Amino acid sequence: MQHTKTPSFLTAKTHADKFASQEGRRPRLLLSKVDTLNETSNEKRIASAYADIGFDVDLSPLFQNAKDIAKQAIENDVHAIHLNALSPNAIPMVAEVIEALKTYDRDDILIVIDGNHLSETDHKILYNLGVHIILKPNTTTDIAAIKILNILNEVS
Repeated sequence: MQHTKTPSFLTAKTHADKFASQEGRRPRLLLSKVDTLNETSNEKRIASAYADIGFDVDLSPLFQNAKDIAKQAIENDVHAIHLNALSPNAIPMVAEVIEALKTYDRDDILIVIDGNHLSETDHKILYNLGVHIILKPNTTTDIAAIKILNILNEVS
């Protein structure tokens, strides 16, 4: 499926290329679910969109615990973890992922939450836990990628 070459897509692609040029490798992202819903077509669509932009994307298997997600992120040497947290019930698992990364001394990995059903109070809790980016409803993958790459390009 051909991605529409919108201005935000082109900006995201430029940022990804800049990162790859500076770092010697593409930005790498782990995409994972932190709730119990068994629907994966959305994750595959998101993964494809990130790949079109220029990310190397890993998909986490379904029903992983927080330590497994953190371990996969570290083993695959990702720059960011995009967690699909569809409900406030996912907040404790997000906290566990962040704590697991800290125990491995890898709190440098960006945490991105796709939390369409989270309240402003949930946002505050997540930011206090160490989440870097919370995507609002209807945020395109292009915009999410730009947000991630802005932080990564700042750090590198």
